Amino acid sequence: MKVRNKWLVAVSIIIVLFVAGVYVFIPSQLTLSTVKAFKCNAGGAVRTMNDGDSWKKWWPDKGVNGYSYHVAGKLYQEVGISLEKEGHSFEGRLAFIQKGPVDSALIHWQCRFSTSLNPLKRIAQYREAFLVRRTMDTVLSLMGGFLEKKVNIYGMEIHNDMSKDSCLAVTKWMASSYPTTADIYKVIADLRSYIASQGAKEIDYPMLHVASPQNGQLEIMVAVPIDRGVKANGRIFPRNFVPWKILTGEVTGGIFMAERGMEQMGKYLEDYQRTAMAVSFQSLVTERIQETDTSRWVTRIIVPVY
Repeated sequence: MKVRNKWLVAVSIIIVLFVAGVYVFIPSQLTLSTVKAFKCNAGGAVRTMNDGDSWKKWWPDKGVNGYSYHVAGKLYQEVGISLEKEGHSFEGRLAFIQKGPVDSALIHWQCRFSTSLNPLKRIAQYREAFLVRRTMDTVLSLMGGFLEKKVNIYGMEIHNDMSKDSCLAVTKWMASSYPTTADIYKVIADLRSYIASQGAKEIDYPMLHVASPQNGQLEIMVAVPIDRGVKANGRIFPRNFVPWKILTGEVTGGIFMAERGMEQMGKYLEDYQRTAMAVSFQSLVTERIQETDTSRWVTRIIVPVY
């Protein structure tokens, strides 16, 4: 056999071995996976990450290693997420797994994609898979840092505290629609007038609770914390309670933001398996009747818990 033919045979064998090796060591289906543990609640995390707007708050403007993202939607405790770059899309799922305490979660990202029959493209895809894996490690770190702050999940920081007010002057009424600010402060003015006539003093912000509709009616409660008990007088009655554990959060904005804060506090109770021992309420930090700019209203959300 001529030397030239020997070289051709050798090169052919090398090419065949190379191509065979590519098919053996790089499968037709690649699975990429990465897991990280964070101090957050899995339920709150999946609810937040299913909202595409939440991603904008922490995803870098220039992307991560040049990749952008697309949120495909929620499936139970998972969120569909694809990484996209220069026309390539790597579709995967984020799973949020509660592990141990309610404030500890595993975030697991997994992506599967088919490789090309072309061995050179197959190698390029294999190399890109490593970059995708590193990118997702970075993404999960950024995501975890965002989710570990309760304000990013519930729209407010939530604190464990103890109640201080033990005496209240209270009134309730039924209405077919949400009370206006004028309605609320007319009632507060009546309470304050009665409190003064009883020689008591207001010691904290007025309180508001609007119950869920029952038969088309809302039960509305307004209360003012006072330094000592007062006698009942028609619509006004005293209420006493011992200092107790409470959860508190604070929101800024109008009625919508205050009610949303109440809703988010309810989700926190569910996520962290806390039980309310009494109704939650709004503590009206801002004297709303005097502040016409609702964007400046501060409302404290409070719920007594076991």
